Amino acid sequence: MLFRSVTIDPFNSVDAYYTGGNEVAFLARELYGRIVVFDEYTGKFIPELAKSFERINPTTIDFEIRDDVTFHSGNKFSADDVFYTLNWAIDPNVKLRNKERYSWVSKVEKLGPNKIRLIGKEPFAADIFTIAYRFYIVDSKIHSAMPDKANYGRANPSTTGLYKIVSVDENKGVALERFEPNV
Repeated sequence: MLFRSVTIDPFNSVDAYYTGGNEVAFLARELYGRIVVFDEYTGKFIPELAKSFERINPTTIDFEIRDDVTFHSGNKFSADDVFYTLNWAIDPNVKLRNKERYSWVSKVEKLGPNKIRLIGKEPFAADIFTIAYRFYIVDSKIHSAMPDKANYGRANPSTTGLYKIVSVDENKGVALERFEPNV
């Protein structure tokens, strides 16, 4: 079944890292997997692409990453995708529209095949909220190979969410189809 999303403000990318606006942010939450999400009904953070997470100290959070997820491209999701995405987003050489959303992170470490550690520069009260609402995980195999990373959300947006992106057209909208996980 094909779904089409049409908005008042046209956009030509479903990449919330590069494209601003509420429409893209809303859509990205349905398309891209996130390490954790905030359940607005229960008021709790729950793992999505993580199996679990643990606050180690006021600046450090460890994530046990799931190993049973597949991107819409068919690529296997792994801790490498989380490690790549977070390090790419915090890289000072990467120019993003809202870079301040990521500049509070000091570093990201891979502690094992399925374990990631995120370390903040200093205690940040909204760290887990920011992770839940702003850190969208990309398919590192596709993203890293693209010469212009800003094209990821237009040309080949491989995600892990409920809907697979079929096409993105500024004039026609975004065509989606329901994604039935194959795990």
